[in-house]
Amino acid sequence: MESADSKTAMVEYLDQRPFRSVAQTIDIENFDFDNRSFTVRTTLYVLSRNSHLRVLTLQLGKSARLPNEDPSIGSSILINNVPATYERRYMKKIETPSGPSLDGYRNAVAGFDSANDHDHLDIHIPERVDSGIGAVLEVSIAARVVKPRNVYFHVEHLPDGSLAPTTHCYTFKNSFGSNSSDWIPCFDDITQHSLFELNIRVPDTTVAQASGEHNETVDNNDGTTTYFFKVNTPTPIANIGFTIGCFDHYTHSEIVDVMFLCPPPYLNIMKHTVAQIGRVFEFFEELLSSRFPFPCFHMVFVYKLPDDYVSYTGLALLPVDILYNKKVIDVVLQTRKHIVHGIASQFFGCFVQPMRYHDLWLTNALARFMTMLYVERAFGYCEYTYEVHQLMKDVCEYENRFGKICLRPRSTADIADCYGNPMSPVLTSPRHFEMAIRKGILIVRMVHNRLGKEPFMKVLHRLINIATHNGGPDKARFNWYLMTVSAESFFASVTSVTGREMPTLIEQWIHGGGHAHFDVRYMFNKRRNVIELEVEQKPKLGRLLYTGPLTISVQETDGAYTHTIQIDKELHHDDLPCHSKTRNKKKKKVMLSIGEEVEIDFGHFDAEATILWIRIDPEMCLIRELQIQQALIHYEYLLQYERDLCAQLNAIEVFKTVSSTITTIDVLNQCLLDDRIFFQVRVQALNAIASARTKLCGSIISSKGMIEIFQEFYGSKSVPSIVASNNIVVLPRSLQKYAIQQPFAKAIATVREESGRCPIENVKFINNLLFYNDNSTNRFSDDFLRAAYIDALGLTLSQSENHSPDMTKLPEAVDIVITRIWRTANEEMMKPTYRRVVQVACLKVICELQRLGHIPVDLEFFWQYVDAESNYKDVRVAAIMCIVKLIKAHGRMNWFVHEMHKTVRFIMQDPDPQFVCEVLKLLAENPPFRFDDPDIKPKTLPINSRELCQTIWSYMVDSDIPPRIRLLHSDLFYVLYGRGVPELYSEPQRTMPVFRSH
Repeated sequence: MESADSKTAMVEYLDQRPFRSVAQTIDIENFDFDNRSFTVRTTLYVLSRNSHLRVLTLQLGKSARLPNEDPSIGSSILINNVPATYERRYMKKIETPSGPSLDGYRNAVAGFDSANDHDHLDIHIPERVDSGIGAVLEVSIAARVVKPRNVYFHVEHLPDGSLAPTTHCYTFKNSFGSNSSDWIPCFDDITQHSLFELNIRVPDTTVAQASGEHNETVDNNDGTTTYFFKVNTPTPIANIGFTIGCFDHYTHSEIVDVMFLCPPPYLNIMKHTVAQIGRVFEFFEELLSSRFPFPCFHMVFVYKLPDDYVSYTGLALLPVDILYNKKVIDVVLQTRKHIVHGIASQFFGCFVQPMRYHDLWLTNALARFMTMLYVERAFGYCEYTYEVHQLMKDVCEYENRFGKICLRPRSTADIADCYGNPMSPVLTSPRHFEMAIRKGILIVRMVHNRLGKEPFMKVLHRLINIATHNGGPDKARFNWYLMTVSAESFFASVTSVTGREMPTLIEQWIHGGGHAHFDVRYMFNKRRNVIELEVEQKPKLGRLLYTGPLTISVQETDGAYTHTIQIDKELHHDDLPCHSKTRNKKKKKVMLSIGEEVEIDFGHFDAEATILWIRIDPEMCLIRELQIQQALIHYEYLLQYERDLCAQLNAIEVFKTVSSTITTIDVLNQCLLDDRIFFQVRVQALNAIASARTKLCGSIISSKGMIEIFQEFYGSKSVPSIVASNNIVVLPRSLQKYAIQQPFAKAIATVREESGRCPIENVKFINNLLFYNDNSTNRFSDDFLRAAYIDALGLTLSQSENHSPDMTKLPEAVDIVITRIWRTANEEMMKPTYRRVVQVACLKVICELQRLGHIPVDLEFFWQYVDAESNYKDVRVAAIMCIVKLIKAHGRMNWFVHEMHKTVRFIMQDPDPQFVCEVLKLLAENPPFRFDDPDIKPKTLPINSRELCQTIWSYMVDSDIPPRIRLLHSDLFYVLYGRGVPELYSEPQRTMPVFRSH
């Protein structure tokens, strides 16, 4: 890592700031949960790097009150025990454009330093205090913190008014950059590393947990207890957090240095959830050939955390919602990934830290890639490959719509397509940031595949080893920058360890943005016995012109052959030699690319053809989209005989888009029935079967119907028309069978007749699945299965033919759905399911009944499920999204004109950060209208009012609102109005009458 970039980083580390934090002691006490406040006293040990500056500037949030602002604090600010004068310098206001415009806002913030996104504390160094170069200043500050934006207080009261045992508080991250100054005066910068001591004094009925190693607990004589923590690894203040509450704790039997904590009601299910976590630590330590970087680790489960996890040094917070008991198996994979990701981020993110803000994608990508490697070990190679396939699909779809993702832009032209600015934490779009991390994972995987697993792990080991040797408290503080990593230093380590350089990869995928798109056509030349290949790259938004090697895998009748061609222009032609000769048998054993020999029936194939199918970039070594033009029969043979799940998924996607044949349905049925195929491929085959049967609904199909296959799989042995009692066994075949049962019912529901309606026999069949569902002898819960059946009933619905709902003349299918939904909803009220999944499903079906005109629209029905006091978070989110869905469906009606504005204001007034963040994300993904919708003109919609636009804009530019919430509003503003001034501001304001909500 001693590259030119490393030396530049050292110079920046030493000279960029006039003062550098060396150590900081934090004392927290006087917690007042009802008023959401506490007192913090801190002592910073600051190294002076500039003898001419006599003013020390720290970051300070609006929530922190200084001694001259709150006399009850009763102390002053001292430097080397000498009283100092000080003043608060209020945050500089951004001059926003007069009219709402994302481009205008971006230009206004272009020169705005993210360090100015909060107030500053200017402390004048007394004359008698030496502040020459190398001098260490001891700065003591006290403050009263009231309602900080990134400390959440979960407060519940007992009937007598006292605090309930579930009451607790914790810090969380509400910004992509560092935002700890909301609760502590500090150098709020990820480039400022320091050692920390935290002393937290709390009532003796509660416990405190914080970053670092818990050294001591002292019981005081006044009914309080003080917990002492020490962080001996240099880290920025962003990696320091704490939590206080009446937590139950559990120490894992296999890993004594790891403790898990949770609110009192969750102890038993927490023990079950984390039972296998000991193996995670062993896996990472073996993988990286390194010990866990911190002496101890605490994982705390808390209420209403707005993230999947939050990692601090030696401390991880996760939401209690992900905990599950031994009867729930549907969320095991997702929960395990969140927990493992929280542990992986301790290695990369908390220990090996990003050098600058624009290196955050790298540490996040490394942690996520390590999580995927654990998924491969614990859940299999197919699950890992499927995740890679989905990541690539998500990234390509995002870039096709929003433009290129450039991870390390060198000029503003590289990010011209972005409506935000990924180089600034003040302007980074949350959706763009997430997609940048996903693209980073794919790039890390590229490096992993090019180097090989062992050399790649040596690179990661080197990063951790260097951080370990330069990050101790006894090490020279000038070497602490070696604990950081940037894209340049990462690839310098790659070169140092392996001797390989990757300039093309860096230039194409990190400094450049976009993905490759290959439109492939080929023809077999019998005379020359070659494949005449044509690869075209059409320029379009989000795409790059790829130049470099491209792997082609050709499956011939005599075996599989791999070719590598060199792409150097938009339209590339190449000839690939063939090795097979004309067949003279209808059946033949063929060697596949994985080395397996299978017997293939060529009865439906051209006797002269020797090419079965081709695959482009079979190992997914590039970030690319593919469009291969080959006959449908090639895809049918590919799905039947190819063992690679990505190739199978691509073939099924083709079946969904082209005109299917009866042979296609037979091939898909074989795929569905083959339990050797990965279950996600079989799930996609289900959807393709439903699509194909809808396209051929007027034809006579001799192959088995979907209901018949379902009855073979899940029907009772004595009466196949009745679903058998649930009986899940924790064995691969049983779990795969259960995994496709839920999407099976949904696929049956999506089949349509020529009239566009779901066949009545399908509706009755799905209704009977609920009616005859028996879980009495099953070890595991059927909550998610019943919710899937409810979702399937909702999918059977189609648009009503009546202009207005008539409850007295309901179609038979609709009557069946309504009767079953109300009955199930009543059962849910008496016996709630895990995370209220059945109630959520019922709300969505009722929303569909209203949207499609079968029952009257009643938004007030859903508003009663949004109340925070009596509804679970998932129910509240579902209810809000149902309201938005109905607003979108009836957006042309005047009585909905104020509903969207009302919804946005309600969301922002909610105190639950988890609810607010989740709903705003979903709103940006499923908005009531889009500025670029080709089917309608948004400015003609009554719901698209200046009132709504101004409300979202005001939240987006309001500095008093947490940064993450502002950025989520920017995502929403973009999908609704685009980058420029909204169209509705280009004409006189419409006046709309006020109607009563229906």
